[in-house]
Amino acid sequence: MTIRVQQAAFADQARWDLYVAQHPQALLAHQFAWFGLLQKTFRIRPVYWIAENAGKVVGIAPFFQRYHPGLGRRLTSVPYLNTGGILADNPESRDLLWEGISVWAAKNRVDTIELRSRYDPLPQFALREGRSVSVIRLPETETQAWDSLRPSARNRIRKAENADFRVRHGLDDLYYFWPVYAENMHLLGAPVLTRNFFHNLARTETLQPHLIALEQQGKIVAGMVLTVFKDGAENGWTSSTKAARSAYANDLLYWEAVRWAVSRGLRWLDLGRSESGGGHERFKEKFNAVSTALPYQEIHRQGNHWQAVSEEPERLYTVFRTIWKKLPVPLATRIGPYVSRQIY
Repeated sequence: MTIRVQQAAFADQARWDLYVAQHPQALLAHQFAWFGLLQKTFRIRPVYWIAENAGKVVGIAPFFQRYHPGLGRRLTSVPYLNTGGILADNPESRDLLWEGISVWAAKNRVDTIELRSRYDPLPQFALREGRSVSVIRLPETETQAWDSLRPSARNRIRKAENADFRVRHGLDDLYYFWPVYAENMHLLGAPVLTRNFFHNLARTETLQPHLIALEQQGKIVAGMVLTVFKDGAENGWTSSTKAARSAYANDLLYWEAVRWAVSRGLRWLDLGRSESGGGHERFKEKFNAVSTALPYQEIHRQGNHWQAVSEEPERLYTVFRTIWKKLPVPLATRIGPYVSRQIY
């Protein structure tokens, strides 16, 4: 039988999600729900691809097209998320999906294709190194999880518990979490995602979003937004105030995420993306997370040919972060959603 590759539409959602549910390497970012959520929130164009063999789905590839003022037209799988990429039954299906995507991209004058894969990158292109993901394989009970922590980690959690933090669960606090998130992103030199993104995420039940927040003196001072996928959960967005961090709020927040995941009977907890070898990666490893390099690929068009870039334009990003940190917080918070739409 011949494998046929074509663009997917809303009518393909049911069989798309069935394929994702059954594929062992499927990721949260592969779910069809992001098609409408990201299109609605950021006004970007979804370009989803599906491969079939005799009517059976044998591969998918979710992409979104955006325009970056400095880098041109980009096709990303998946923007605003940590992962994505092509998901296929075999190398033949994967390669045919890539062929369809790359031909379409060249015809539509796309300058760069970005694949945020976790597994099975395209073998003909170099990897863009420098990012990792940290995942905890969860035990069956909270006691086992606590006993597995290092004494230093347990000590920091106890200190946080004595700092008058109140743990809150539920999406009702998303409105109050966003200013904390905006402040933290400014300190990192990164534009904030629009508040509307979190509002739309909260209304997308298929992604099973959940917020764990810490309240202190009547105010939300830290939070973690998670989504559930199959038998695990993924930490997508975590932030805390500077004062809360000094009282070990992040230690308590991550521990509460472990407790929550174990209580739900989940088998793994993805603590999110970090710079390889950086402080965030080391912090996550205190909770017994295992860090693995992410095989991202950034592929640039050279005429009708495609060539991978193995390194990010770090100098450009460093300059951008330095400038962004110097902006007044109210200004950065106001314009951040417009800037982040193009760069994440």
